[in-house]
Amino acid sequence: MKTFSGRVYLAKFSKNQITVNEVYSVSDKLVTNAIITWSNDDNNKRNELGLAYLKMLMYRRNMQGIIVNLLAFHDPPFVIINNGTNSTESPSIKGFLIDLWMIMEKERKFRTQIHYANSTAEGYLLKDETKTKIYSSGLLKEAEELQSDVTLMLRQDSTNFTNMFDATTSILTLRLGIYQKISRPGVWQLINQMPTIILFILLIFGILCGILLRLRRSGDSVVIVFASYFQQGYSMLPSNTSARFAVISLILCSTYVITINLAEVTALIIIRPSPKPLTLYDMLDPARKILIVQNSSLHNIMKENDTNLLGMILSRVKLNHGFVNSIYEGLQQVETHGFILLEFQERVSYYFIDFECSISRTLTDHRIYTALLVNWTLPYLTLIDYELIQMRENGILSKLIQKWWPERITYCMDKFEIVGLEKCWSLFAIYIYGAIIAVLILISEKNIPDYMKTRKKTTAEK
Repeated sequence: MKTFSGRVYLAKFSKNQITVNEVYSVSDKLVTNAIITWSNDDNNKRNELGLAYLKMLMYRRNMQGIIVNLLAFHDPPFVIINNGTNSTESPSIKGFLIDLWMIMEKERKFRTQIHYANSTAEGYLLKDETKTKIYSSGLLKEAEELQSDVTLMLRQDSTNFTNMFDATTSILTLRLGIYQKISRPGVWQLINQMPTIILFILLIFGILCGILLRLRRSGDSVVIVFASYFQQGYSMLPSNTSARFAVISLILCSTYVITINLAEVTALIIIRPSPKPLTLYDMLDPARKILIVQNSSLHNIMKENDTNLLGMILSRVKLNHGFVNSIYEGLQQVETHGFILLEFQERVSYYFIDFECSISRTLTDHRIYTALLVNWTLPYLTLIDYELIQMRENGILSKLIQKWWPERITYCMDKFEIVGLEKCWSLFAIYIYGAIIAVLILISEKNIPDYMKTRKKTTAEK
């Protein structure tokens, strides 16, 4: 695979086209060479690096801080940014990249070189409580002290990709990306369920109090008392069979809804993948080896639109080509848009890859899609599956993973996307409630009347 050691690539965005300039140093002077240009007229052409036309980049032309390529196998960790063609601001790494970048500098002990139009700045990115500072110190230098084992790159060459993607129907856009925070169920979801919880608690409390009072007064058994209550309620139903059936159905439906709400609340309280949301520091911790990422659509992260954001972080990963091709074949049958197909080098320490891709011809879907994260150094495979379970419970991808590594799958559930659990709880509840009602009907229609008649007769005789 082609690499670009010692060179960096600067993307310049205009209204109708994107130009990528190759920037390198010759005798301490920067040389800029335009190597790739995408325009609105090039949608059916392929560039010399082997990628399909990157139309989706046009949606990002107004974003500040685009990193086009970042690599440091044996060279300093070059950073390419773009502040916009009409920007008058100083060069910097802005927005959602800054926190991640500072952590990387601190943890991996490297310095940042910032390349922008016609000049270069070199230095650390430092952050205080009020602002971010960039200390520049001259032109590009391949100094020994800048070398480090951190490897961050966004691949421009994609020879293997072209064998897997149909250029006429697929659009693949690779960009550097990070994930800020995994959204987890919070307090407001519990508050949202409070009316149901309160009503249910009051109902249970009232029934228990009534049963205890009845037991204290009559000395009957719990079953008899509860059945007598049910008999009284059953006798209040309409005598018409259809009306009675309608009322019972309404009660069952209400019980079903309450059960689902209780399942959600229970999941909020109990079923949580970790006790706290993952932070950037957690994701970059070398001891964790792998991390994670996906958030909602780009609209929710970047306040932009018309695109999806699928991000991931991997550490020291090797993917088998057969696995990649098989997953791709499966994903062709599963109508999702977001997936990961990458070839990694053994020397790679970290990848921060965020990309948009589309198997279908539509680019307007804002759903959250599956991020599949694989790490061969871990004893298990981590599958972060947000909506695939909900959309495709029997999807090809799920079947493939379950068949190959059933013991290596863990799910990270976001909010109430626990469809399988909810269905199990709800069906179980329906069966239980149905059985209870059947037993109580049997008791009330046979045992209770005879028992009550016998008791009244005995009392009268006394």
